[in-house]
Amino acid sequence: MRQVPIRNHTLGTLAVLLAIVACGPVGVQPTTETRDPHRSLLQEPAATEPPADLVAGPKLPHLCLTEITPEAIPVTSANRPTGSVGGNPQSAVSMRDKRWEPGDTIRVKFITPVDPAMRIKIELNANRVALHANLNFNFVDNGKAEIRVAVTASGNSSSKIGTDCKKSIDTSPEVSTMEFGWFDASTDDTEYKRVVMHEFMHAIGFIHEQAHPEGGIPWNKDQVYKDYARDQGWDAAKVDEQVFKIAERGSTNFASYDKDSIMQYAIPAEHVTDPAFAVGSNAALSKLDKVYLKLWYPPKDKTTAFLAEGAAISLKCLGTVPGNRWLDGVTQENKVVLSPETGGYYTGTRWQVHRRGGDDINLECLGTVPGNKWLDGVTQENKVVLSPTFTGFYTGTKWRVHREGQGKAITLECLGTVPGNKWLDGVTQDNRVWLAPTTTGFYTGTRWEVN
Repeated sequence: MRQVPIRNHTLGTLAVLLAIVACGPVGVQPTTETRDPHRSLLQEPAATEPPADLVAGPKLPHLCLTEITPEAIPVTSANRPTGSVGGNPQSAVSMRDKRWEPGDTIRVKFITPVDPAMRIKIELNANRVALHANLNFNFVDNGKAEIRVAVTASGNSSSKIGTDCKKSIDTSPEVSTMEFGWFDASTDDTEYKRVVMHEFMHAIGFIHEQAHPEGGIPWNKDQVYKDYARDQGWDAAKVDEQVFKIAERGSTNFASYDKDSIMQYAIPAEHVTDPAFAVGSNAALSKLDKVYLKLWYPPKDKTTAFLAEGAAISLKCLGTVPGNRWLDGVTQENKVVLSPETGGYYTGTRWQVHRRGGDDINLECLGTVPGNKWLDGVTQENKVVLSPTFTGFYTGTKWRVHREGQGKAITLECLGTVPGNKWLDGVTQDNRVWLAPTTTGFYTGTRWEVN
């Protein structure tokens, strides 16, 4: 599967904000046998008041609710997520800042049952966000997680803002911080992109673009009040709070207003007095979204910048024993070997880089024969294969790049969640590839040169 290029479409007003964002109420607990599994146990909407994110049709697409909270938890060495990259201890995060630390690994866990195909689509689109930021989303099946995802049929989608996700990690580890409430078998890929990327942008600190302090949207308020009263049952006060309210300048970082942002919801033409402010359903990150993802979460170590997103590379094993050298994906057999050259029939020696935040990557085999494509370390068996996708259970398809010296020599550490060997190793004397327990001593084949 080749990664679909992300179209230019988005920026969100950045929230260093004291805000919790919810496209409906957050706080879904795991389902039980005695309850409808599609309902929240904590914050079910009253019968007379529709949920904040009720989907009302094409005129009124889903709307997130923003609430101001009294305080935020700063990121410190004491509460930084497990697996995060340590930063400068002098650069403390402000209490008004909900950003994670650049380089953090943020654990994500589904706390409700989820169809495997749906899970793959959610993970894929979450990684579209991480691609442009020095952050890593680590999807786990067990233990604690900063982001807890509930997939329901509530009609609501929601996420807490930034580091608010981890406020309840110890007290309520099985209560959701993010909810997807209308995905089903009929949901198309565009809707997954639009909603999943939007919510994961919230989870790393972005708020709605329509709340931009300099947005200047010329609302046709009478029409907005009328449509929301008709379609969602909201009174004027509720519309004022959820649609028209502007974020305070002192609590946000922002650039110019960006109507293409993934954080800007659709605005029907009849809801504004100037048609130039009408907005369709943005389903991709805009140029400014990508700029500010990099600005907020810059790389701490640029030593692997030569592995650019989308680059086609070959990897030459630097093992000291004579033998074949080139990492080759044999797609028709879903295996990985060492080949003697990169030309001719050895099309599987070309790999495309897909960056996943920080120095983490996936490698997609560009072999021309049909078959699996993704370099996968099977840590429980210490072997390396080609897998059909890089999401879901295939956690060994994510690799962390470690640069060796000043040239283009690297080692690749498999980030598979199952215990076992971790280091990509070319055994040149018998032309095989496996996972080694370390990069030192006799394991000289764990060093690779990028070409």
